[in-house]
Amino acid sequence: MLKRNYRVPILVAAVATVVSVGMPLQVSAQEKQQTVEERTRGQTRKTPALRAPVYEKLNEAQQLADEKKFREAMSKLNEVKSMKDLNSYERAQMHSFLAYLYFEQENYGEAIKNYEQVLAQPDIPVAMEDQTRYTLAQLYFQNENYKKSIELMEAWIRTANNPGAEPYMLIGQAYYQMGDFKKALAPVEKGIGIARQQGKQIKENWLLLLRLFYYENKNYPKTVDVLEELIEKYPKREYWLQLSGMFGELDKSREQLAAYRIAHRQGYLSREPEYLALASLSMQADVPWEAAQVLEEGFEKGVLKKTAGNYRMLANAYTLSQNDKKAIEPLVQAARLSNEGELDVRLGQSYLNLDQYDKAVDALRKGLDKGGIRNASDVQVMLGMALFELKQYDAAKRAFRVAQGDSKSSRVAGQWLEYIESEQQRQAQLREALQGAG
Repeated sequence: MLKRNYRVPILVAAVATVVSVGMPLQVSAQEKQQTVEERTRGQTRKTPALRAPVYEKLNEAQQLADEKKFREAMSKLNEVKSMKDLNSYERAQMHSFLAYLYFEQENYGEAIKNYEQVLAQPDIPVAMEDQTRYTLAQLYFQNENYKKSIELMEAWIRTANNPGAEPYMLIGQAYYQMGDFKKALAPVEKGIGIARQQGKQIKENWLLLLRLFYYENKNYPKTVDVLEELIEKYPKREYWLQLSGMFGELDKSREQLAAYRIAHRQGYLSREPEYLALASLSMQADVPWEAAQVLEEGFEKGVLKKTAGNYRMLANAYTLSQNDKKAIEPLVQAARLSNEGELDVRLGQSYLNLDQYDKAVDALRKGLDKGGIRNASDVQVMLGMALFELKQYDAAKRAFRVAQGDSKSSRVAGQWLEYIESEQQRQAQLREALQGAG
């Protein structure tokens, strides 16, 4: 029997990137009145003061935004924009607020423009710069500018203190969206590694990405490892079936069958191809009786269609189990549904093995009538044997004479013809002897 690998496509679930955009930084009274000095990243940065009139208008805009009055809030910010001699920190706060309002109204293009204006201002607080860069990376991803998203997130990581897993996952997703599975792998591995070190939960979507990238890079052993972790943490039917498929890719037929068996026991098999795959794997593993039971269950549940091919597979399973009697019924159904005579011939052969010669003759003749038989001379030999057992010697000889015309069966057919002739002579002599004795 030809070995077949049943492969389950490895699919990636869409991984949503949630953009977190907060309200502009709250400003302390001290910041309203004096320059803020920051010492970070080995350098000193002096941030200009946020003057009281600007602060008051920003505060009014924030109150309006809290009430979802975005148009009024933007109007208040335009008042700030029209003020003369705004310093860099004041402009940064204004653009940050505008970006937030545009984001809330799902105008991501304008939100991006304003966040870029924040970064364009000199001497803004480091925390504000970092948060803006992080938010922009997410917004560019949302806006499908993946290259820019990667650039900004990598810049953020270079200055971040102990970044978590999420920034790396965003970079991996961006490379995935660009179709670059090789570059996508390293950041996803890094992000998951960080999460493990920090003792945090490894999210299902992260593992789905990792599984996809290993698979696309043809690292099938690692794909198996990820699928096993998915099964452990987030057990689902598709992971068991995909695991079986991966074992098939690795030519690990025993493990492939074991994964399918577990999926079956847990009630995860619900489709015709899955039942057929398990039955086929069982037959490849030389456990045809198990295959027969799986197929019987599939028919009983209505999962398997009543087709000639499915009945033939069931008959094959019983035949390989050396149970010709059980093979009869599926062969009857398969032959009835087929327009070719091959299945009728197999049915006739099974009847012959069970010494049911009348039924064997009917099935073999039906197969010959339908046609499409690979070795018609062999069928004639079987027909002749069944007719001989029914003592229909003349009909048997006709069948053997047809078979004798084929070089492949000529010798066997000739031997049968000689045997029938001798048997007929023996029976004739016996009748004569009995008549003489009478």
